[in-house]
Amino acid sequence: MVDRSGRHSVERQNVLVVNDDDIGFASHRRRLEARGYHITKASDPDVALDVAQQTQPRVIFLAVEHVGSERTPFLVALRRDDRTRHIPVTVVSRGHDDLLERLGLSQIGRELW
Repeated sequence: MVDRSGRHSVERQNVLVVNDDDIGFASHRRRLEARGYHITKASDPDVALDVAQQTQPRVIFLAVEHVGSERTPFLVALRRDDRTRHIPVTVVSRGHDDLLERLGLSQIGRELW
C-alpha cells in the first residue's frame, strides 16, 4: 500500500489477544503494537469467539495459564466454526498441555516472545 506522500506504508493488521490477566495483556500489547498491530482484547473465551467471528483477526494469541485450562473448549469451538477455523492461533503458556498438541496446536513459552 502506498500512502498520500508516495511512501509505502504498512496496513495495520488486527490481532485478537485472549488473556484475563491485565499485566500479561499489557506486556503482549506493548510487543504487538511496537510491531504495528492493532490489538483487540477479550478476557473471556465466550466473548473471544464472538469477537473472532465479527472481526476476523489476522491471528489470535491465546494465553493459557495452566494445564486443563478452560481455553480448550474455545479452541474446539473456533475450529468447528466455518467463520473462524482459518484463523491461526498462537498459544502462549507457562506449561505444557498435551491436549493442545492433540488439537494440532504448537505452544511457545512466554519468555520466547
